[in-house]
Amino acid sequence: MRAPCAILLLVLVGAASAAIDGVAPDAQFPFLTGIAAASQLEAEAAQPEHAPSQAQPPQAIPAGALTPLRVFAAIEEAWNEGQPDSIAQFLPEDKILLRLEKSAPDKAYYSHKQAAYMLRDEFRFTMTESFEFVEFKYSKGKDDPPSARAEWSFRREPAGKVTVQKVRIGLRFEADRWVVSEIKLQD
Repeated sequence: MRAPCAILLLVLVGAASAAIDGVAPDAQFPFLTGIAAASQLEAEAAQPEHAPSQAQPPQAIPAGALTPLRVFAAIEEAWNEGQPDSIAQFLPEDKILLRLEKSAPDKAYYSHKQAAYMLRDEFRFTMTESFEFVEFKYSKGKDDPPSARAEWSFRREPAGKVTVQKVRIGLRFEADRWVVSEIKLQD
């Protein structure tokens, strides 16, 4: 970690001195551009392959802008990218049923903040191989709330065994938008 920082400092000092002399940094120190590019590649290569991307913050979705199927698609994408905060934007302020471990209580309800924290924690300790919805239940005119079942393949350790788990996600309409009412591992 110190080497890329030292290289970056060298690049900044070289660029500043070149700017003071009125010479473009690339003209006076052409190797600095190559060093900066190499240190950037080195930093990117040092990140674990399945680490959640920290570069892009979750984008807020306008209230009421998404249909249930689009909410499920956004959750699927966020889950595959390791972005729990992008999923948390669909959580209600209170009363979400969350069961991410088989040993957790079958009917445990949490607030938005508690559920968001638990999602972040789960994503920190698992490496998602894939998350794909395989079944949807939604009838626009019926009282049954939308739900979907997904297959989640993940590892607990980089070289560990791949576990495949079924996950059920339910939605409810609240405050002019679809929110997640439950995320539950199925046996």
